[in-house]
Amino acid sequence: MIQVKQASAFAGGCMFVLTLVACSSTTGAPKIDPSVTHLQKENAFYERNVNAAYNHARAAEIAGGQGNNGLLVHHAQIALGQAQEAQRTGSNVPLDDAIMALKKSVEDGQKNATQDAMQSAKDAREKLSHAADVRIVESANKI
Repeated sequence: MIQVKQASAFAGGCMFVLTLVACSSTTGAPKIDPSVTHLQKENAFYERNVNAAYNHARAAEIAGGQGNNGLLVHHAQIALGQAQEAQRTGSNVPLDDAIMALKKSVEDGQKNATQDAMQSAKDAREKLSHAADVRIVESANKI
């Protein structure tokens, strides 16, 4: 059974649409082998989204350094969305770690903890740099 939920929001004059897809099966889905992700081939969709996430994580880090918490959160949210888009092609450790750091950056920024949010954005940027070196393969384990 497949369930699709969609939500949209406006931020900074841009409309963002989030689509969630959940599927369930009576047979167990095969587990993804984490060692496969490092054998991955070049994928323009992955690279484009990781690079965009990196650029926004860097912009979030810079905004935090300038004390602009609102702009930090804005860029961290965009970076998170781009990283999650890249994850649609497959998962790998650096990308997963970057997504966790971006989530923390957004949460800290929303609590006005600018220094902590800036540090998380920096961590995410470094992890996204490593994620850019990982190429993904076509896999039977895709959604």
